[in-house]
Amino acid sequence: MRVYTALREWINVGKYSPGDKIASEEEIGQMFGVSRITTRKAIDLLVDDDLVFRMHGKGTYVSENVRQRVGLDNVNKRIRAARRRALHSKITDVDIAVIRSDPRTSLDLKLSAEADVLRVSYVRVFSGEPVGYMESFIPARLGLTIEPAELSGDTPLSVLEKHGVKVAHAIQLTSATLADSRLAGLLKTLVGSPLIRIKHIVMDANDKPVERFIAYFRADQYEHPMILDKPEEIALVHGLLPSRR
Repeated sequence: MRVYTALREWINVGKYSPGDKIASEEEIGQMFGVSRITTRKAIDLLVDDDLVFRMHGKGTYVSENVRQRVGLDNVNKRIRAARRRALHSKITDVDIAVIRSDPRTSLDLKLSAEADVLRVSYVRVFSGEPVGYMESFIPARLGLTIEPAELSGDTPLSVLEKHGVKVAHAIQLTSATLADSRLAGLLKTLVGSPLIRIKHIVMDANDKPVERFIAYFRADQYEHPMILDKPEEIALVHGLLPSRR
């Protein structure tokens, strides 16, 4: 996704114009420090989007109608497709139980102090390496049940949708943290290793919270491709947001 997004942006800004031949798979691999197989897969995505085409024995060229096709919608589509492929990864250490909500979860889900929640947790594994630990908290009032086998091809969120819950949007908070002994054991890393922590508060069509989702990713295994097309979004990344006191 990182290589795909970069190549797509180069086409978008005109570094590669319609009809141009792009760099070879080997050259692109050297630019990004990735294998030729990874580069080929990234170019395959561009071919799928009709942004480039291959000519046997000659190379890869930018499509003539590329200006009609370049847009953030296709980038988002590819990111969503990558997430769908991620669902085919292996999961381990699945734990599903109805528990009493803790204060933080009650606050995020707007529950009473003694409300019950369905807690779903698991480790996601890619190519034999654990890369992320996920926890999902769903209000018990929704009456949702999840079987471990469902998580091999679904997520708690998709199960929610299958049960008729109409998801409208989510509030996301991304932060950094360090692995404690429990997370280090689950993710097979060292205590104190850096982790990326992503929290979602998922809201339904009535603007009521229906899921509190937290994911811990090993920092050495996680990248999130994005294209920022608004100056204020770029400013946030560059630290121009007023500091909190």
